[in-house]
Amino acid sequence: MICSEESRLVRKLGNAVWGNLLELAHDPDTSTADAYDYIVHYYSPRNLTHQSDALYALTGVMKRMSERMRCEFLEGLPKVMFDSFILFIGWDKRARRRRGGFPSWSWVGWIGGVTWQQHDVIWDTENISDLPTISQWLSEKTWIVWYSRDSSGKLSEVWDEQASNAFLSGAKDEDLGYRARKPFCLPTAPQDLENREAYRLRGYTLLQFWSVSARFGISEPFIHSDWISVNLYDREQNFCGWIPLDTADDVDSSVPQEIIVLSESRYALPSSTFPEHLKKEAKAKGSQDPWSLYWVMLIVIVDGVAERRGLGQIYQKSLVGSVGPGPHWKEIILG
Repeated sequence: MICSEESRLVRKLGNAVWGNLLELAHDPDTSTADAYDYIVHYYSPRNLTHQSDALYALTGVMKRMSERMRCEFLEGLPKVMFDSFILFIGWDKRARRRRGGFPSWSWVGWIGGVTWQQHDVIWDTENISDLPTISQWLSEKTWIVWYSRDSSGKLSEVWDEQASNAFLSGAKDEDLGYRARKPFCLPTAPQDLENREAYRLRGYTLLQFWSVSARFGISEPFIHSDWISVNLYDREQNFCGWIPLDTADDVDSSVPQEIIVLSESRYALPSSTFPEHLKKEAKAKGSQDPWSLYWVMLIVIVDGVAERRGLGQIYQKSLVGSVGPGPHWKEIILG
């Protein structure tokens, strides 16, 4: 987000009273991605009397955003840019707490402020001719075919042919979202679940998908900039990446932890522990390898289902040095 645009929106929101958020959802001068980012940024740290109302309270705003984005929402995330909006992170030093009744893969599954600081390291609104737009990134740098299972066990593709046709039928160049994606040769079709009843008991939507899984050693959690974080290390103890944690609960630094590779990343986050030459300000001056990182999710297994515990970045080349059994293509059930 460029500074002038950020300042304008902050002034517009003021103290972020409810009417301001609804106004922002209707603001034609703000892109849909930026509007949604700011709505959740200001809404997510609110203290709710009833945590179960976390999405219900946003009904009017979500309806308007759904109309503007021309897509449905899944557990608070717009389907038309799902790979992008699953990359949320917290924006303060306080650890988040799990919100019951919602999945860990959505911001609504966490109590505490979140934001999408990855936007400016995926595309660059100041120099759009040089860097890929979000739509190009979705087409060229993502690969996961996302499926969802609702609380009844019904399986659906998150971005199916019907949704794609409806979006593309009237899409303009400035409409952000999925276009054609590169063909993929590895299996992506979901397998049947062995114990459906256990998944139904969770009462919210699960994600089912295939991607690369690997294990890395992690540091003890530490405060870095605005985040409770861990560094990742390969089997030779080389630095491989950095993950801001949602919570340090049940993340055991004494044993290697599992990460899931989500998509490619152009820059390191500005406040990360990566070397400065990987960050946007340095890479804008020229780089030999502009796509050297992956977005990754740190997961733990809770009652047989994976749950998110943090999101960060690793060197792409570090996968070959991951702790045994090494990187492998795996189906994930994410709650």
